Amino acid sequence: MNVINRTIGLSLVVCMLFMGAIGSVATSFADSAPKWYLNKEYDEGDFVKFRGKIFVAIKEHDSDQSNFPGNEVYWQTYKKGAGYKKDEIPTIKDVEKDKIKEADKENEKVIDKETYKLEPVLENENVYVYYNVKTVGTDGYTAEITVYNKSELEVTDWTLTFTYNDDEEIKDIKYYDIDQDDELVKITPEESKKSILPSKKISFKVNIEAAYNVPTADDKEIEEDKEVEELIKKIILDQIVDPDNYELNITTSNVETGAVLVKIDEPTFDKNIFIPEIKIGNVEKSIDWESESLYTDLIANKEYLIYAESYKIDGILYEPVLESNKIKVESDELEIITIAYKKTNIDEKTGRVLVYVFKPEFETDVFLPEITLESDYEDVSKDINWGEYVYFEDLIAEDIYDVLLEDIVVDDITYKAYSSLDTVKINEKKINYVMIKYLIQE
Repeated sequence: MNVINRTIGLSLVVCMLFMGAIGSVATSFADSAPKWYLNKEYDEGDFVKFRGKIFVAIKEHDSDQSNFPGNEVYWQTYKKGAGYKKDEIPTIKDVEKDKIKEADKENEKVIDKETYKLEPVLENENVYVYYNVKTVGTDGYTAEITVYNKSELEVTDWTLTFTYNDDEEIKDIKYYDIDQDDELVKITPEESKKSILPSKKISFKVNIEAAYNVPTADDKEIEEDKEVEELIKKIILDQIVDPDNYELNITTSNVETGAVLVKIDEPTFDKNIFIPEIKIGNVEKSIDWESESLYTDLIANKEYLIYAESYKIDGILYEPVLESNKIKVESDELEIITIAYKKTNIDEKTGRVLVYVFKPEFETDVFLPEITLESDYEDVSKDINWGEYVYFEDLIAEDIYDVLLEDIVVDDITYKAYSSLDTVKINEKKINYVMIKYLIQE
């Protein structure tokens, strides 16, 4: 992973300067607001002046270096014109109303660039299929279809079928043959698009023609709305029905394969605490206690790592026990692995990490950064808005966490991720700081 600068001194003062950049302009009563002080009791609803801005306490606490204004757990930035009375000190009720308004505003945003559905529309042992609406118009919309090969074998040919509404029609797609019979649609790739390598994907956009019930300019509601185009888009989105009845037929490369049978022993603790997750190659499965599962289509004579998750729950560590975390697959012999779990009481001392994501030089709606901190015992992922920071809390003290970032590719543009730190050792008494930045790769 590339690093912005390993020698950056991420002192508390520097971080406070970064955090001070987040927030709105102070209100008219800024000059009369009391300053924030260390080692002082603050009640819910108290307001203070800090770095030229006004903050409202949203949680009762004793102030220290870890909860200075800007810490969203304890403080809310006061925004001018955000629903507060002109000369009135903002209350918790005002703050909550402001949060609801902001959330409603986000929910009303119209899809016009990128959407990300976490759940595939089709999934089996070999592939994921995703379907995402990209842009909408009065005469139809554009969607992106992605086929991801999660198997160990190359997909050498494939066809995708699904059903649309009978009043929708797909236009021709470059490099793909479209066969539409009423509601049924069949997509067949040309020779250059048939191959999908292991752990790779292929994406293409489809243009769908359709007629929608759209209000005219004579409609009173439309006349009074200042953002007519956005309102129409929302109306159209409500009428779009995603395809259904997906089927994907694939042909894989002709190589010798083998299989591995994984068995999970009966635990010495409550079975309901968790269900083990085991990954071999690109295939991850949840396997119930005292059960077994077969991992097929593994390449023969290849050595695979066995990833068995550890779990930290309520101060207890549950770790997998197996003879070896590697296995060589044979084509003529079924390999069998047995996994048990042991539990250990661990030191409940914890620490936290503050992660800040710089505002980018590109449009912020292209994608939302996801940051993961991973140790040998757990991994924690969070989405972080641009120009904001988030605390990763309750991390195991003295443990080392890797900072995991992914480069993002959208419309053939690569957005490369940089971090001030590759790893973080958790300190019970000291906050660790990680600064993240994304740049367009030339």
